[in-house]
Amino acid sequence: SRASSRSGDSVFIGRSVRKTCLRSSERHAREIRVDAIANSLGADIFLRPRHSAACASDLERRGDAPRGGTGSAAASRAMQSRRPSRRIWGCDGTGLSAALQLYLIRHGETAWSITGQHTGFTDIVLTPHGEDEARVLGSRLRTVQFTRILTSPLLRARQTCELAGFGAAGEIDPDLVEWNYGDYEGKRTVDIHEERPGWNVWRDGCPHGETPVNVSDRADRLLARLRELAGNVALFTHGQFGSAVAARWIGLAVIEAQHLALGPASISMLAHEAGHPKVPVIALWNARADRSLGR
Repeated sequence: SRASSRSGDSVFIGRSVRKTCLRSSERHAREIRVDAIANSLGADIFLRPRHSAACASDLERRGDAPRGGTGSAAASRAMQSRRPSRRIWGCDGTGLSAALQLYLIRHGETAWSITGQHTGFTDIVLTPHGEDEARVLGSRLRTVQFTRILTSPLLRARQTCELAGFGAAGEIDPDLVEWNYGDYEGKRTVDIHEERPGWNVWRDGCPHGETPVNVSDRADRLLARLRELAGNVALFTHGQFGSAVAARWIGLAVIEAQHLALGPASISMLAHEAGHPKVPVIALWNARADRSLGR
């Protein structure tokens, strides 16, 4: 069933991921791991796994028991064949397949994110609070098994990746950099409006910087490469470019990204609808680390 809940600034959209048909000896441990991921992200976005015997029982009651076998092993094979290509844990405890799921992670707080200054290529560092936020991100992500970890080359993103505990595994990807604000670098929107009333970066872009078309094309180029991967992929990136990536993931024009605000040190998840592996969804949005830090 569709799960939709709200916690603070976090919005959860899409179907829950269900882990099915575990061995009895592994079920309890796996439930703890699944619950730990859900709790760390601030919502119950996962359903508990069901015992393989229960899976078989459900199939038999519906008259769907597979031919050529009965019981838990046959039920497991039948259910695996019906589910999309997300990671499914079989009754023997082996991982079978993993659909692409992107963890979009915005860097922690900086001095300019506090003041609202547009921060593109200025290589600003995290504040002490931003460093604490990055460590909290690490505690929330430690149960996730990533197949790749990519980070913007800008220092604030690399610091967040390192303090979250992924520095050694992080790979630099130049396409993850923030919007190039050109002449508006370091300026606040309110100051830009004094000289250019009604300016909107998502519609108008920045003089001597990137246009919305440039940013949309960069997001599309990045996503084309990412779609060749599988499993959980972490992306340590920035606020407005992260919003652009999410909009393009679900096929929206980049201007619609203005409705997808990302706070510092937030986790979002881009995935596919359960049962419809060709339908991209935003499965989690703007789950903020600073909620646990009293801000």
